[in-house]
Amino acid sequence: MTAAAGKVCPARLLLGIPCPGCGLTRATVLLLKGDIHGSLLCNPFLLPLLAGGLLFLYEHYVLERKARLFSVYIAVCIFLMVVVYIIRMKYWFPDRPPMIYEPRNLLHLLFTVLKSPGSL
Repeated sequence: MTAAAGKVCPARLLLGIPCPGCGLTRATVLLLKGDIHGSLLCNPFLLPLLAGGLLFLYEHYVLERKARLFSVYIAVCIFLMVVVYIIRMKYWFPDRPPMIYEPRNLLHLLFTVLKSPGSL
């Protein structure tokens, strides 16, 4: 979950826990390398989200209409992504990437400062 500029997931930076989208960047890199299985393990919603992008392009540019199917498709994807996130948090958190706990998060730092003697 690191990049050239450091951590990139806001949920992980603030709370230390992964968000439903955690693993999408890794999944993309693995997919581009041809590792479909690894991509699906990192985040199984990369392929459905890419399919949604194709659906949007088809609806908007080929059919030349407002992307109604795309809106419904993305809403269903987001709902399912949250369901899968809850399942992954139950079975994978906190020790299987990308569902790992980041101990150096802002909330932990804040509590550490507030609990230390002589703070504020």
